[in-house]
Amino acid sequence: MNELSQVEKILKRYLPENLANLFNRACINAEITRLSRITKLDKTNVEIWSACRPKAFMWQVSAGKGFTKKQAIITAIMEALEGYVCESYLNSYPLDVTINPANPISLIHLKSESKKLLGVTPIINKEEITWIKAREIKSGEDVYVPLYWAYLSNNASKFGMVTNGLSGGLNNKSAIRHGICELIERHYISSIFEKGAANKNVVKKINIRSVITLLEQSLNFQDENLFCINFIVITTSKVPTIWCIIFDESPLSPNLSVNFGSKSSISLEDAVIGSFTEACQQRASQIQGVREDLSDHIAIPCSAKVKRLKDFINSLQSVCIDDLEYNSNCDPLEGLPGPIYQIPIFSKLSHIENIFFYKHVAPKATFKQGLF
Repeated sequence: MNELSQVEKILKRYLPENLANLFNRACINAEITRLSRITKLDKTNVEIWSACRPKAFMWQVSAGKGFTKKQAIITAIMEALEGYVCESYLNSYPLDVTINPANPISLIHLKSESKKLLGVTPIINKEEITWIKAREIKSGEDVYVPLYWAYLSNNASKFGMVTNGLSGGLNNKSAIRHGICELIERHYISSIFEKGAANKNVVKKINIRSVITLLEQSLNFQDENLFCINFIVITTSKVPTIWCIIFDESPLSPNLSVNFGSKSSISLEDAVIGSFTEACQQRASQIQGVREDLSDHIAIPCSAKVKRLKDFINSLQSVCIDDLEYNSNCDPLEGLPGPIYQIPIFSKLSHIENIFFYKHVAPKATFKQGLF
């Protein structure tokens, strides 16, 4: 009898048998070799796990979070699988690719949106673009979009900026909803900043006492005075969208003095919890020594910028979470203006059984400018 791998032992210990078997097969296929619990590296009790994929192109370690070990383990694996799926796509000859598309999208809107971010109108020559088949999911129309939309590319500044998100799920519906909510999150978080300054008209501060019951199981209250936790709600979004900022008055290192998390979800409670656990995951990953950016230097917020951010938060109107009203039956598609394009090719190329992946793209320039 073969000895169980470290990954399989963890999965069988914390996941139901059907999920343990499903994710073990996925981990073998993607060559995820180790799962690590890094919860106790930080001052909260939020479950943070990491999944190691040594043969990854860029990010060998992916982190996941949750209020339970099951949630955190699955999230960490899904993050690693998303990277694997992207690489599988890049290593394969994509389907439905052409230089002479029958129904290409108009790039006029893309030019205007990109100018907002880049400051100049990109010079887009259709003859230089390779196109890939996609579906505009609001209308159901099959169209062709620029191939570089499907992955990170240096051509973005040349051909125009877009907001994209890769998402996965155990069924098509959850994978698609996850991807759309990611686009909503990025669109509305970036809308806080206009022309290098924060826009107070689109946000309110949630009274921390009104959400403390959601967080009490994850906070180590002997350290509560070391944290200043702030939740900002984006009032212009039809879908609950929360930005969490954690200030640490006695950080282990300067880059932990302020950390961020954000989340859009059909459930307001899930958006609050998701933004908080993401900020905690960011902290634990930094303590572990894992970075999710490719810049040359670690970003350490200067005291002047931290003060500006605190002043901005303190200037906001406060609201209790119970006073926020959303339509729980809202279609996530209604939460984002403009077209949304879906590229399902990742599901075809991943070779991961019963886990679905999609790339969603919105030709909307989003970028966190201003204070940070």
